[in-house]
Amino acid sequence: MTTIKYRQLCYRKPCSDTRRIQPFLIAVLLLFLLPSNLFAQQKHALLIGISDYPQYKDSDASWSRIHGANDVQLLSPILSKQGFKVTTLTNKSATHSSIEKSLKKLSQSIQPGDIVYIQLSGHGQAVEDENEDEVDGWDEAFIPYDAKRCYKENVYRGENHLLDDELNNHLNAIRKKVGENGIVYVVIDACHAGSAIDSLRRRN
Repeated sequence: MTTIKYRQLCYRKPCSDTRRIQPFLIAVLLLFLLPSNLFAQQKHALLIGISDYPQYKDSDASWSRIHGANDVQLLSPILSKQGFKVTTLTNKSATHSSIEKSLKKLSQSIQPGDIVYIQLSGHGQAVEDENEDEVDGWDEAFIPYDAKRCYKENVYRGENHLLDDELNNHLNAIRKKVGENGIVYVVIDACHAGSAIDSLRRRN
């Protein structure tokens, strides 16, 4: 695994847990916006939410409690009623490795014309851009269950942060697989997520 080298001690300061998008509003919008049979063979949903992050002796490594898993609990039954095959990852199951495996599995299982809904709810963090593809010099990262808050030499070097570069690789593969008749909805309910899916937007 490639180690990501961050020069910032604690990256950028994480924001507080203010609710930015009410998940039930998203679900209601889906009921009106999703086509009933427009070229869609199947509907797939991957819901990822984290509320309870590990608490370490080193407080700088710990994330505060947030309400990400609540989004999954609210959305899962609503999407199921709409005919979605729903996969969920919450709290301890939402590690960096598990999220990547689930995204790869989703990409492999979908077909042209399918509808895909992906939600990530939890902490987010801006980290120093290493490959100079960000205008503002910062990558956006979603925080999986096993990602610590601060860089510390020989302890944690950011390897479990889910960077926007990684996420976009998965999303672009999914977008390509469903083709022009498919639909991919992505909702990221996390801090610093404003440009997390820019490459997906540019491709469309």
